[in-house]
Amino acid sequence: MRNKDAQTRVRDELTFELDEAIETVQAIREGKVDAFFVSDHAGDQVLVLDGCDAPYRLLVEKMQQGAATVTRDGTIFFHNNRFLVLLGMDENVTGQNIMSLVSEKDRPALEQLIADGDAGGREIEVLFQRADGSELPTLLTLSPLRNPDALCLIFIDLSLQKKREHERVTLQWERNAREDAERTAAMLEATRAELEQRVAERTDALRKLALELTKTEQRERTRLAEILHNDVQQLLIALKTQATLAKKQPARMDQILPLIDQVIVACRELTLGLCTPLLHRSDLKTTIESYANQLQAHHGLATTLLAEDELPDLPEASRMILFEAARELLFNVIKHAESKSADVVLGVEAGNVYVEVRDQGLGCDPAKLLCDTSNSFGLFSIRDRLTAVGGRMSASSQVGEGTVIRITVPTSDRSLMQAENTQEQPGEQRVPRVQRIMVVDDHEIFRHALIRLLSSQGEFLIVGQASNGNAACELAKQVKPDTIVMDISMPIMNGIDAAGLIRAEMPEVRIVGLSMHDSDTMIQAFLSAGGDAFINKTELTENLFDALRCN
Repeated sequence: MRNKDAQTRVRDELTFELDEAIETVQAIREGKVDAFFVSDHAGDQVLVLDGCDAPYRLLVEKMQQGAATVTRDGTIFFHNNRFLVLLGMDENVTGQNIMSLVSEKDRPALEQLIADGDAGGREIEVLFQRADGSELPTLLTLSPLRNPDALCLIFIDLSLQKKREHERVTLQWERNAREDAERTAAMLEATRAELEQRVAERTDALRKLALELTKTEQRERTRLAEILHNDVQQLLIALKTQATLAKKQPARMDQILPLIDQVIVACRELTLGLCTPLLHRSDLKTTIESYANQLQAHHGLATTLLAEDELPDLPEASRMILFEAARELLFNVIKHAESKSADVVLGVEAGNVYVEVRDQGLGCDPAKLLCDTSNSFGLFSIRDRLTAVGGRMSASSQVGEGTVIRITVPTSDRSLMQAENTQEQPGEQRVPRVQRIMVVDDHEIFRHALIRLLSSQGEFLIVGQASNGNAACELAKQVKPDTIVMDISMPIMNGIDAAGLIRAEMPEVRIVGLSMHDSDTMIQAFLSAGGDAFINKTELTENLFDALRCN
């Protein structure tokens, strides 16, 4: 019974193998099989059938695309000749893995494509390695075959397409470059035309400026002549007359001093109109403060100066522009704003020094104020000079609510300052800075005479006066003078006690003592209290200036 079952099983196996062989032969005859695997003692082999697929092979060999059939693991078991030509190879590569012919960076994408091969019709770009080492860009299409373990790959050479694409991109780049060049040329031409127009406008403005300068020069000549004739000359004549009469009437000597004072004031006003020597010897704050005091004395304009304690150094040209701007703006307050007060702010902002003048007058149109040369020639001139040093001018105003004008110059550019420094001759000494002097004396006539004497020198600026030591201590805290010239013998508080108090609170201030007496005990007491020098009033003119200059 067992033998019969074994015989049946063997018969069935033989029948299955026979049917499989018949089916394989029939497939070969019908051209359905190109090759097949054989496993024997030599291992797995790929056997290619010749002759059974002649029409198919002829078609594949005539294709202009490379073609290959591969297994699921990438082994090539057929390829056409075009495939070898594209890769620049002479030998058959059947049996090699297609991954060995692909650029390393594209292998993962091809492996994924083969793994997903059942989808069919998919395309990717793949770089193949040619025999000479160059790279061949291709468009690879994968399609599954009826054999589930085989895939068909078609390669289209993209070299020409890539070359044309490169040429197209190059041509586009060149076209864009030409268009950019044309646009740049057009912009340059427009800029040139704009510059020429601006030069023409500037030339016209300079022509008007030159004409206005001529008119201004003539007006200044006329004004100076009137001052000399109507003020100085008439005062000198009156002074001469009084001096002549004083020979016979000594009491008239009291009338001579006021005349001398008026001559000094007229001459100083004339000098300041021509030039501002104070600006060459002192800081900007002191110069503006001095001019504001003159305006208040002669025109009644009350000016409040607000300035930062520490201002950066500026080239002389920039200091002059700021001072002239402040002077012009304050004078405009008197002429046009109809205001009796003004504020001047001197400060630093974003690396720039500015001077700002504010008033509560009639107000105006800011644009007209800055551009109208007929009524504000001074500002027009300052605006042009501001451009040369990198400065600017701004204004805000409303009718009936006053005007605010700010002039700003930069502090970062030191080229002007360096140019000014190089102009100094070797060994040339700069003019010393102006000393801020406070005068203290209980005799009003002597105090005023001393103030006139010091003011006649360009290097001293009177910042305050007091009649006793107590008032001197309080005033010194407010005006912060460089030097105090103080009488020793005074009521309420004498100069010795005042010197001690001032020295204790303001050790940087120099104190020069005055007295009609030269008692050694008094002098020693003054110097011990904090005084720096002592001068007898009878020798005032000979020794005072020397004492003040020894600072």
